Amino acid sequence: LVANTCASYGIPCTVRVLRRGLVAETSAARGKGTEEAARFLRYEAFEEEARKTGAEMVCVAHNRNDRLETILQRFLQGAGVLSSFGMRQHRGTYLRPLFDISRSEIEEYAARNNIQFRTDATNADNSYFRNRIRNSLIPFLNELEPGWDSAVLHGAEKNMAAADDINTSKKNASWTFVSFASG
Repeated sequence: LVANTCASYGIPCTVRVLRRGLVAETSAARGKGTEEAARFLRYEAFEEEARKTGAEMVCVAHNRNDRLETILQRFLQGAGVLSSFGMRQHRGTYLRPLFDISRSEIEEYAARNNIQFRTDATNADNSYFRNRIRNSLIPFLNELEPGWDSAVLHGAEKNMAAADDINTSKKNASWTFVSFASG
């Protein structure tokens, strides 16, 4: 679908097919889960393609829902202030132009403009932690406390500012090391 859509607009498109078993191998080698391994390989492919084509920026389609899922996931995993804010709209060569737009708004836009899209079938697989957050926790929170999402995003913005302050302080700090001899 993506290759055909790009072709219809005259946009160059590269499709990368991973060797069967590579995600599992990467997961084992990195000592992390399959979701992290797949994300690692995806970003590795983005960076390789950007180098090949000379692209200065890589746009990814993370949206407001993805932000909320990431914030909740990190909270439930016990993240500290330096990572609890989720994802940034701009980080290095990556830009998220749909950052503040909800998935439902994107789908409504696509429907109004006859733009085909697909949803990854694995998004319904609740054996993945992130999908349990998406498919169970978020609908529960929506029912329990409407507006919770705006509060969580506002809190994440505060945590991002705090993390930026901490990182700036670490960079600007001057350290003096003192050793004590016993005797």
